[in-house]
Amino acid sequence: MRALPYVAALWLAARPAAALAGGSALDAGEALEVPAEEPGMEHGKPGTADASPVDPGVLELEGSFLPVWEGTARRAASRSMTFAASVAYGVAPDVAVKLGAGFASLQQDGAADGVGAASGAGGTDAVTGARWRFLRAGSLEIAVLGEVVIPVGARGSGTDLALSQGFWSGRVGLAATKDLGPLTANLEVACSAPLGGDTAGAGAIVQTNAAVGYGVTHVLQPEVELHYTAALGADPSALAAMGGVIVLVGDRHRVMAAVERSLWAPGAPPWTSAVLALKTSL
Repeated sequence: MRALPYVAALWLAARPAAALAGGSALDAGEALEVPAEEPGMEHGKPGTADASPVDPGVLELEGSFLPVWEGTARRAASRSMTFAASVAYGVAPDVAVKLGAGFASLQQDGAADGVGAASGAGGTDAVTGARWRFLRAGSLEIAVLGEVVIPVGARGSGTDLALSQGFWSGRVGLAATKDLGPLTANLEVACSAPLGGDTAGAGAIVQTNAAVGYGVTHVLQPEVELHYTAALGADPSALAAMGGVIVLVGDRHRVMAAVERSLWAPGAPPWTSAVLALKTSL
């Protein structure tokens, strides 16, 4: 069964300052009119990390709803619903930290005879991490990402399904963001591996995610993504596609909605997932 989605926090970049060029041609008492600056391109994507950390001194809150459906009519199926919350804080011009956790419910259907049906509900594992943007050249940004999953979620029992992966794990990766006119593109390459505890055969995985968004206006950005996971342990490798939309509401609020569908996952049932998230900057 595919693991419950990890809690994730998304990040925003600072807007460039405006400059005034020209001489002293203003008449006495004449007011200087400066055109209003529109917000820059939104770099955050629902399923692919970006390289833009939260601004220094800014606190970013995110709440999200993530349902996942697995299986077909001929195979055992599972359904999960996760309510996640995270907080990110910009501690320096290019560095931000985050912490997230959530609550989830999970239902797994048995075989056709009804044997093996089970469910579970409770807290999920917590995630803590940091992001350091070490390169900013024009519209290109590159950052290193680090996360640790803390296994504090519900462990389950003989009749209740576990909502925790049951072991510590770490994730290290690189994220790149590039603006190309109305387009904004993200590329993320990361590796996750168990750090300790009962891994139950789980091994390292390498993830490659790519996303492209198009700014129809400065407040509306449809986007598409590809997610590839190469598993080195018991879990199957997989390729999935995602499509969604990002809406800016004022200067401080963003809404993200997207749907993901598996395209290729040998030995695993197909799955469909969705995400609806609201982010607010304080």
